[in-house]
Amino acid sequence: MALGAILSTANDEPLGAVSTCVKGDLDCENATRELLREWWEVTSKGELLDSVEWLTTEGHNQAYEALREGIRRGDISSEPGDDSEMMAMIAAVQEAEKAFPKQGILAWDYVRALHLARWGVGAGYLTEAEGWQIVERVDAKMRESFSSYRELGQNYLLGRRFWAKKPKDPNDRYEQIYQKLVQPEGLWARLPW
Repeated sequence: MALGAILSTANDEPLGAVSTCVKGDLDCENATRELLREWWEVTSKGELLDSVEWLTTEGHNQAYEALREGIRRGDISSEPGDDSEMMAMIAAVQEAEKAFPKQGILAWDYVRALHLARWGVGAGYLTEAEGWQIVERVDAKMRESFSSYRELGQNYLLGRRFWAKKPKDPNDRYEQIYQKLVQPEGLWARLPW
C-alpha cells in the first residue's frame, strides 16, 4: 500500500489494509459509495472494474500522449498564451517528457487504479481477495514502470498537474505530502523499493 501513500495520506486513509473502511463500518461504506458515485460515476462492481481497466490500459495517459504528439508535430503551440489551463498542461507534458520519456503520466493512473480497488472493497463492491488481486496487478505495473518511490511520486504529481490543469505549486498539499514521504525519516525513504 506504500505505493499509494500520497493519495492515502491526502485522504487520511489507512495504509496497512486493502480496504479503506473497517469491516462493518456502514457509515464509512456509505461515504465510500458516495465518493465513488460522485468522483467516478461508479455505482456497481462492473463499473468499478471498468474504471480500473480504463486506468490501467488508457487512463489520462492517453490524453497526455495525444497532447505530447500534438506538440511534437507542431499542431499545438508550446509558446506562452492566454489559456492558462492549456499552458499548465503543456508545462506538465514538457517536464514529464524530460524526466519520464517512456512512462508519460502512468503513475497518476496507476495510483488511482490502486485506490479504486481499495475504495471498491470499502464500499462492498469487491471482496478483499478481489481487491488484493487488483492491487497486486497494479503494483506489478508500477514496479515495471518506475525504479523508486521518488520516481513514482514525481510522476504522480506531474500527472495530477496535467489532470488538474494547474501549474506547479510548492504549497500544493500533494507536493507537501510527497516531500514528507521522501525526506530521510519519511515512509518512502525508509522502505526498500
